[in-house]
Amino acid sequence: HDTCEYSAPALNKPSGDVSGHDTRAVVVTLSSEGTRMFVLGDSTADVHEFSLTTAVDGGTASFSTSFDVSGQAADPRGVAFSSNGTRMFVLGDNTGDVHEFSLTTAFDVGTASSTGTSFDVSGQASGAQDVTFNDDGTRMFITGFDSDSVHQYLLTTGFDLSTASFTGTSFSVSTQTDFSVGVVFGNDGT
Repeated sequence: HDTCEYSAPALNKPSGDVSGHDTRAVVVTLSSEGTRMFVLGDSTADVHEFSLTTAVDGGTASFSTSFDVSGQAADPRGVAFSSNGTRMFVLGDNTGDVHEFSLTTAFDVGTASSTGTSFDVSGQASGAQDVTFNDDGTRMFITGFDSDSVHQYLLTTGFDLSTASFTGTSFSVSTQTDFSVGVVFGNDGT
């Protein structure tokens, strides 16, 4: 998967302290080359961007910039990027919507702006917590806190939320975990 998502403890290197930027970091995502780290903050409703001097090494992080998503997702829970880094997607828990943003410079949230496009997932994922895509952006996956399921959506144009629809397919993880809050796929999607 070109854009990998990790919880902060899953980084295999020493982690960087991001508490100066947000007291409630809810998700960490890396750029495809691993030299940029994005922390979604619940207390600020910002996506914080950090540069990593050594790829995938949180201990080498230095703050770059932040982007406020509170106008679209006041209670953000998930963030994902398109493979090429020119689209960012933020999932809001309160609204149950995925919001789409355009980045004029790949993986640079300082160049982000809302496309005005969003997609409602509340009908399937009550208490939606995370969003991720397959490599070409034709499949979107949402975890639901209340449903304890992973819900699958089809995008007829990759990474374009205006073409999204629910496939009718969900996978329950309720026998494995309570309160599912994230989903990650292996590199080959299997």
